[in-house]
Amino acid sequence: MRGNFLCLLALYGIIPMVMYLFSKNRPRDAAMLCFFGAFMFLPMDKLAIPLILYNKMTATSIGVLIAIKVFDPDRLENFKFHPVDIPMLLFWISGFFSSVTNGLGAKDGIQECFNTFMIWGVPYLAGRLYFSDPAALLTLCRVFFIGGLIYIPLTLFELKMSPQLHRMVYGYMQHDFSQCIRGNGYRPMVFMEHGIMLGTFMTMSALVGLWCYLTKTLPKKMWGKPTIAAVLALLGGAVACKSSGATGLMLIGIATLFISFKLKIPILVWLLLVIPPTYIATRATGYWDGQNLVDFISEKFSPDRAASLAFRFDNENILVEKAIQRPVFGWGGWGRSRVYDEETGEDISVTDGFWVITLGRRGYLGLFSVTASMILPMLLFVLKCPTRLWGRPEYAPTAVLALIPLLFMIDCMLNAMVNPLYILFAGGVTGMLALHGAALFEKGGLSESMSPAREQPREASAPNDKLPDKLTDIPESAKIKSIKIPLPRMQFGANKSARTFSPVFFQSYGAVPARQLTGDFDSDETVMKHDLPGTAPESEKIKPALTPVSKNRLRFI
Repeated sequence: MRGNFLCLLALYGIIPMVMYLFSKNRPRDAAMLCFFGAFMFLPMDKLAIPLILYNKMTATSIGVLIAIKVFDPDRLENFKFHPVDIPMLLFWISGFFSSVTNGLGAKDGIQECFNTFMIWGVPYLAGRLYFSDPAALLTLCRVFFIGGLIYIPLTLFELKMSPQLHRMVYGYMQHDFSQCIRGNGYRPMVFMEHGIMLGTFMTMSALVGLWCYLTKTLPKKMWGKPTIAAVLALLGGAVACKSSGATGLMLIGIATLFISFKLKIPILVWLLLVIPPTYIATRATGYWDGQNLVDFISEKFSPDRAASLAFRFDNENILVEKAIQRPVFGWGGWGRSRVYDEETGEDISVTDGFWVITLGRRGYLGLFSVTASMILPMLLFVLKCPTRLWGRPEYAPTAVLALIPLLFMIDCMLNAMVNPLYILFAGGVTGMLALHGAALFEKGGLSESMSPAREQPREASAPNDKLPDKLTDIPESAKIKSIKIPLPRMQFGANKSARTFSPVFFQSYGAVPARQLTGDFDSDETVMKHDLPGTAPESEKIKPALTPVSKNRLRFI
């Protein structure tokens, strides 16, 4: 623990704050607020708690998992494992096999599994539970875009004053200050681990904003100002972060989406999809040492850049040489995968890329499984959604959120900046495309037959005894033509004619089975008449949206 009292208070207060947010908001909104808020504003420190890694993201995941169990248990219980979840499952348990096969014991293996599940598994699970439909993915895009806008003044402050916000608020610098100097100025970090992580966050947020604006997914005006102004400001803020690699990924991302949509051929996407597995396969097996690439950059571009790349490749080569001594499950934790001087015992290796770290610790099992889990969203999207549709507003958010985990995996070839938001995106997109495919876009979201656990207002979630889901399940002799249902006092709009009510409303009060209902009503009690779907004219079936006002009061809008 290096920070001040506020840092300590923030870390200890994460789980109570998560529980509070779930108690006051819909579970979907609360989960989104928790992951974005923790990643963007909490300190980069950890507490010395036995057996587990306790930092801002693992604590958030612990809180979210507990909150889902407490406030939304049905959704968790109705979760269904799908074959697309296998890569993430394998990566989760790979730490256990690494520990056991290296003689570190089952206890160490369980600890590794727990930490992996908190860092990777819970964000992925939250994506599968709450963001596996187009409407939720659109919300993620908007929140991601707004998050980037919020960070603009913070990055501008650190560009001028140097990276000081984390020290000013939490009492210490989260990284080596020498790595923040770029040219005659500074590279900001704000509340993130490194300037590279901030640069990637800002450029991916700008990518989302630009793509959603070009596809008319965002409104023309936000807060009374033209949206294009906000998009341009975010693009400028992203470039100002002075992370050339992240800026390059942003340009590659927007070019890939735009060109694929215009040409109606996803050739660029396929090229991006093969980059991570090809690079990892050739480097992890020692087949390619990278020297020809270093020579090419030295001759055509910059000798300094070539020297930096050569240093990286040299360290990766010695790390790979040791890693392939235990190729399947790796060396496990505690620095066993690093290279030490035989005489002095000094660590002589430098690890930069996430892929080489994972190869050394988890072996081929962990490396290939985590790579598959991050490239799978874009692969499924290419296979299930025609390219000509990517620019339509209903498809555009899924397209860009599917691409971001792939770009993150490309970045992991050189860096090791794990972002739980990208894992959240991967879980949501993978779950939606695997379970429902592209047909779900045309429906505008999950229908009640598709959704295993439809989200309902907490105030109205007190169902009575379970009733049949279909009218045909009721014996003919037991069917009734009308039923008198006492209802809470309601407020209605100007049109008080016969309406079609959403079945979720009546199920929440345990009044009727899940079927369409039409009827006339007064303010306190109503005679409802059952009609089979299609018997009433469509013009008479007005489906009002429901919003909770209080426990015993609902409003139609």
